[in-house]
Amino acid sequence: MKKSTLSLPAQQLITKYLNISVGQHTIATPYFNNKKMKVRGGLRVNIGKGDPQEIEDEIILMALRKKTDLSLLSKKEVITFVTNLNIGIECSGFVYHVMNEEMKAHKRPPLKKTMHYPIKNPIRRLIASFRPAENTNVATLNHDKNTKEIALKNVQAGDLILLMHTGKNHDLNHVLLIESVEYHKNIPKKIYYVHSLQWSTDGIHHGVRRGTIDIKNIKDPLEKQDWTEREKTTSPDNETLWRVETAKSVKIGRLNK
Repeated sequence: MKKSTLSLPAQQLITKYLNISVGQHTIATPYFNNKKMKVRGGLRVNIGKGDPQEIEDEIILMALRKKTDLSLLSKKEVITFVTNLNIGIECSGFVYHVMNEEMKAHKRPPLKKTMHYPIKNPIRRLIASFRPAENTNVATLNHDKNTKEIALKNVQAGDLILLMHTGKNHDLNHVLLIESVEYHKNIPKKIYYVHSLQWSTDGIHHGVRRGTIDIKNIKDPLEKQDWTEREKTTSPDNETLWRVETAKSVKIGRLNK
């Protein structure tokens, strides 16, 4: 079966986000909700936009400040400690860093040189150009200057699933990254995706995670396909699928060159 996959450097970065090192343990990078935290400015690691090394370094720094010996903590205690610090990665920050690695692996310009920011204020636009990761959100990725819409039949690794105005109040945006795609006779049959999210049922076990989409009918929209994540296959138990179903706009987007 034919398969489309991300480059090795991009895959390695995903693996690192799924296995950040804290004390004697490795854990998935927690989800950071920048809307809930209402944080603006500051270091990118503190606003859900850091890379794995920055996140690990910040955890060590905070442990030193709190006089906490990370080597003595159990895995559950490590997860609780990191979660309570409100350090993690939000969905667009995760996508930015992984796709930046993907661009470099294919000898394409880094995202900081190609990303357009739909900001009218010239000063804010200048700031965005110097702080690209910090200023890239789902709306930025969804903008026509940054991604073009792709039909499901043409989907490939590196494409994004962009959900606009989703959730109970339609006030949330979310992005998933397509990690690989399996094809039969050049028709997509299974999509493997990865993203950063927190379900209401997660407790402290939230953050970077994987899921799959089995394509039953290529002519049907994404929400009509078979989604599986954390062994949940139906909405609302599968809250990722629920977000797809409640979104006012669902777009498969491919970053412009």
